[in-house]
Amino acid sequence: MLGLIWTIHTVHYPLFADVGPENYAQFQAHHVERIGKLLLVPWALEGITALLLIVVVPKKQKFLVITGAVLVAGILVLSGLVSAPAHAELADGFDESVHSQLMNANLARTLLWTLRGLIAASLLFATFTQKSKLKVERVQS
Repeated sequence: MLGLIWTIHTVHYPLFADVGPENYAQFQAHHVERIGKLLLVPWALEGITALLLIVVVPKKQKFLVITGAVLVAGILVLSGLVSAPAHAELADGFDESVHSQLMNANLARTLLWTLRGLIAASLLFATFTQKSKLKVERVQS
């Protein structure tokens, strides 16, 4: 999701302003349809993973896991309360102020996903580091 959100924020959403009024409504409809299909499985997996990690991760890493889950919740709230309504408003045609709201909300989502990605990377690093220590201890025993 981290790579996808940065691509959307730096490439795709800025291009909304360049589509032109004659094609914009159709463009927006296609965007919503296609991005919805693209995001459905990764978002579902991310939500399930966030919940599962709370259950399976050791106590010393719970803070990071819970923080990651809170970030996912924040992303969903921003998506539902700002991004989705902005897309609904843009369905009738391009509006610079609505587009600006969408870009601002998406910047916040992008930053939240970036933090979540850093947390995920640190958890992954800790997992591999811990497994490496266990292998070394087994070899030494």
